[in-house]
Amino acid sequence: MPKLTKLTNDEIESLIKPRSHPSQREIIRKQFIEYLNKYKPGDWISVDLEEGETRQTVKNRLKSAAKELGWQLNFLRTRNDIKFEIQKINR
Repeated sequence: MPKLTKLTNDEIESLIKPRSHPSQREIIRKQFIEYLNKYKPGDWISVDLEEGETRQTVKNRLKSAAKELGWQLNFLRTRNDIKFEIQKINR
């Protein structure tokens, strides 16, 4: 059986207090939105990966940023870099 323990008010406050600085994930998310914000639907983009970056991680971050901007990305199959077209989501 699991053991349940009621949290003290101090423990609760330490869990829910706002962070004084953004997390690494939030910083990266904002960077990718800034990268894409330089372009517009209809633009074709080529991305050169830096050392240590994986194609899938960069593609996922790009897709997430595009979704926040109301876009979707149409990726082409390539070997070394990432190429995609920005498309506006039709709703």
